[in-house]
Amino acid sequence: ELNAGVFATRYDDEIACVCQLNCTLLPGSSGPVLRMRHLTVSPRYDFGDTSEYGAMLVDTMVGIISLARRGKFHANELKLHLRSPNDRMFFTALGRGLSESDQFRNVEIRGSWLHIILE
Repeated sequence: ELNAGVFATRYDDEIACVCQLNCTLLPGSSGPVLRMRHLTVSPRYDFGDTSEYGAMLVDTMVGIISLARRGKFHANELKLHLRSPNDRMFFTALGRGLSESDQFRNVEIRGSWLHIILE
């Protein structure tokens, strides 16, 4: 059974970012946890027009949530490692909105990780 791999967010023929995903049992969790680590973005987002950077992060997060809900990486808990303090600020603000949704039991930042528990 697949429990780790490298995944990409793509727009047409362009790879926007790649990351490593692994799904494993962790101490203190009630089931498998899907973790995203080592997010690497296209030079377009690092050196070019960064106006779409936030949308790319959201699209990547939505893809990971989709894999956790109905993909080969079924998990009720997600942990996304944040690349930078700016990512932390972005996901802190996004997390406040997600917390109000009935799709998520809990959304919080823990250190450099965005921790999401799905309903």
